[in-house]
Amino acid sequence: MIIQDIKSTQLLSQSMAKMEAKRKGADDAWFVTDGLVNEATSSNAYIITHENIIVTRHLSNQILHGITREAILTVAKDLNLQVEERPFSIEEAKNAKEAFMTGSASLVCPVVSIDKHQIGSGRPEKIVKRIRETYIARARKHAI
Repeated sequence: MIIQDIKSTQLLSQSMAKMEAKRKGADDAWFVTDGLVNEATSSNAYIITHENIIVTRHLSNQILHGITREAILTVAKDLNLQVEERPFSIEEAKNAKEAFMTGSASLVCPVVSIDKHQIGSGRPEKIVKRIRETYIARARKHAI
């Protein structure tokens, strides 16, 4: 589900957007400004292009500078995956090979559809699975 974003330090708009997404049968919502994805209600948003490039919005006052985001970008680089920090459109996301979100609560969460439009095969795919597995393995290693 797509909702226009209003960035604030309060979380009312994020909570309302997530509730509206759930009401409409979606798990979450992505906030969009001028047709470009900022982030999800409580997660950072990413796509993987057909060239296997991970794309996520660059750091700005429009997105959460999350520690999970930082860790995922490090994991991606360590896995020799190219990362582009730039805006992407909903249309680009709908045509992506894979998509996912990251956050402290969700870790790495595959996105298999946007507004009922299937992303890739409509199932979690290998690059997102590999990033998730590597991230969790590293977190476990550092937790002990």
